[in-house]
Amino acid sequence: MSHSLNEQIVMDPSKSDYDILEESFRLYELEIKNRQKRPELFGRQVYINVNPGPDGKDYGFWHIASIGEDDTKFDMFPCENHIAHRICRYKCDSEHQDNFLQEINSVPCIYRAHRVNWIKEIIDLANKDRNHPNLRIWQQAGKKGKRLLIRFINEDVSMDYVLVFQIEYKPNKSDIRWYRLITGYPVVLKSYKKRFNKEFLEYKGRKK
Repeated sequence: MSHSLNEQIVMDPSKSDYDILEESFRLYELEIKNRQKRPELFGRQVYINVNPGPDGKDYGFWHIASIGEDDTKFDMFPCENHIAHRICRYKCDSEHQDNFLQEINSVPCIYRAHRVNWIKEIIDLANKDRNHPNLRIWQQAGKKGKRLLIRFINEDVSMDYVLVFQIEYKPNKSDIRWYRLITGYPVVLKSYKKRFNKEFLEYKGRKK
């Protein structure tokens, strides 16, 4: 059965980008930072970076509520056809005079921030059914070891979102100790979609 994700943060022109970031951070604190409500993943703890970062908000929050400087160089805005494009002052400009994330080579992104509740929803869905038709789950090699990716896709309602976890193993290197949430973001560009599709199919092929 096809599944849709909720958008708990309402986007409308009466709100400023600051208001949306603040609302997003409160939701992050409630559903992700809160250890009592943060879900496990496949029976393992999920950890995040709660060290204080720019604007007094966790680095873990900014990893999911900002866009990296490299991704601002593409020819289109990720929110091109979304109301976020009208509200956001930064327009993916890393050198914007108000950009307080320059020290981490990022730009605040309300398009990403207002989907913060999708993280818990996707984890809950994966825990319930790893083979759900709206999910693609695979591993990839990273600079610091293996990563687990969980991608939610519902093309009927234009939802495409990926979660990226670092896999932390026990000393025996065969059993997983925990997962560390690295980031989560909407998959917009065709190049990303193609790369993720290819990685997933190759991973499935190796698992046969």
